[in-house]
Amino acid sequence: MFQPSQRRSGLLALVRSMTRLAWLLAVVLGCGSRDPGMEQTSPADLEAGDMHPGETEDRAQAPELSCRLALVGPAVAGEPILLRFELTNSSDRTVHVLKWYTPLEGLRGNLFRVTRDGKELDYRGPMVKRGQPQLGDYAAIPSGESVSAEVDLARAYDLSAPGEYQLAFRSRLRDFTWDEKELPKPVDTHVGLDLACNAIALQVVRR
Repeated sequence: MFQPSQRRSGLLALVRSMTRLAWLLAVVLGCGSRDPGMEQTSPADLEAGDMHPGETEDRAQAPELSCRLALVGPAVAGEPILLRFELTNSSDRTVHVLKWYTPLEGLRGNLFRVTRDGKELDYRGPMVKRGQPQLGDYAAIPSGESVSAEVDLARAYDLSAPGEYQLAFRSRLRDFTWDEKELPKPVDTHVGLDLACNAIALQVVRR
């Protein structure tokens, strides 16, 4: 008959053998489940322009939007100086764009780079703290059509001195979607888009 100490020794040896067998089996199965010819790609390996896992195809199918800036009437020192911002959709379907940080919602941030003699002017207009967008924060632009808005530059930049100023749009479109049913979209799902707007020379004259 086995003594108690012999039984314990036998059990320990059996447990060690089973543990080693399970480990070897896991190694074999793990190696077999991965195709050696396939490399694992982490998000850090992706280039900035690559599609990331979970992104929609809409980022690759960005709308064809053109932006145009134009003065409305003469620019007279001490009077309103109106600028028209026009966004045209050349895509083959309606696109819905977020108006935030564009003149489509008025001047609620430093949207333009305004310079005189190479020196940038300070922005003096309102700054708005954002939450989540509402349905009314989006504008629908049908295919081949435009939306526009006018803003008074003199209310946000000091254009009181006569002379020539240079003006360029410095912001970007913060979100768009093709599907109206998605609206309004949470901020963490927004898809931005750069806008190429023309720069303009602004000649301010005396009254």
